[in-house]
Amino acid sequence: MPFTTAVYVDALRDPAALHASFEFHRAGESGDQVVAHAATGPLNIPVLVIGGEYGMRDGVEHDRRHRTGCGALPARGSPRLDDAHVDRLLRLNQGTTMPSTLTATRGSVTVAGATRTFTLVGTATPGEAKPLVLVFHGSRQTGDKHRAFTGGVYDALAARGALVAYLDGYRGNWNDARRQSRFPARRAGIDDVGFARAVITMFAADRRIDPSRVYAVGYSNGGQMVIRLAHESPGLLAGATVIAATMPAPENFLAGDAPWAPLPVLLIHGTNDPIVSYQGGAMNWALRTLFKVGGSSWSATRTARYFAERNGITTEPTTTRLPKTTTADPTEVERTTYQAEGLPPVVLYTIHRGGHTVPGPSSAPAIVGKTSHQVDTADVITQFFDL
Repeated sequence: MPFTTAVYVDALRDPAALHASFEFHRAGESGDQVVAHAATGPLNIPVLVIGGEYGMRDGVEHDRRHRTGCGALPARGSPRLDDAHVDRLLRLNQGTTMPSTLTATRGSVTVAGATRTFTLVGTATPGEAKPLVLVFHGSRQTGDKHRAFTGGVYDALAARGALVAYLDGYRGNWNDARRQSRFPARRAGIDDVGFARAVITMFAADRRIDPSRVYAVGYSNGGQMVIRLAHESPGLLAGATVIAATMPAPENFLAGDAPWAPLPVLLIHGTNDPIVSYQGGAMNWALRTLFKVGGSSWSATRTARYFAERNGITTEPTTTRLPKTTTADPTEVERTTYQAEGLPPVVLYTIHRGGHTVPGPSSAPAIVGKTSHQVDTADVITQFFDL
């Protein structure tokens, strides 16, 4: 597959610290076009421009980024963005910054004799009893890489009063509940359920968090991990969000016999997801080989119905097409809601023309499909779980 040229526009959380927060991917655009897009897009903070290439070659990911406008030569094929373009981008957003009061710290817990790590965004004092949001990244990521990949979208939950823990998987993966997973976390039998429990226990010990208000958010392999948590640890979570992942088919599911506790479930999936099909089924050979997974999974719609039925909801869902908020964005969002009086709801956000991405202000690399800017995942989570 040829390299995909991309222009990355990375947000500065403060003048001294670069965070890969907002990215624009516009193959072949000139600097002027990038500046124009930034002026009309969702940015409201200072930016730097980075030119680079991202793609697959011989089954291996390549991601090479080079700063431009600072004397460095752009990567091969990248649009040339000179100092004037960078200055214009910065002027577009002069005087507006993201909240500087959020604190990000590294932490660790010991699970089965091994040190497991995470990045915590937000602070809490003993007795404050805040909600806790556990974030599970996708394959080949870490908590910090996923934070950058999403533009720090979940940081907004910390700004609204929660603690947000970006957990680190084992060698880039989670030991999820798919029977045919073959990545190191599965082969080593890593106890990721125990990891989640240990983090909760750590912060609940002095009531920095309310253990009855723990929420899990997972993307891709992390979404599969959240599915495992929801099945194997009934009562551990107050709510689950699964993004770009669907239920493994019964013959491919390791946690099917676990007891169930009714749980609010939020699902988000793109119809053009090139990795985890919205329609379900098995990945193609190349993806199975690259990500070391196998077996079949259900469709996004069947997954939503499954969780609704597990919650005892037997009525048909209601579906609403949400109004477009960004006309230049080709994606459209449809919300399907399963609800019944006295039972936890299940909601599926279908991102029409969306890819293997997390909706929000930051665009993922184009190779994984379109990122919808019609909705913000943090806003959807806040509303659904009343955070």
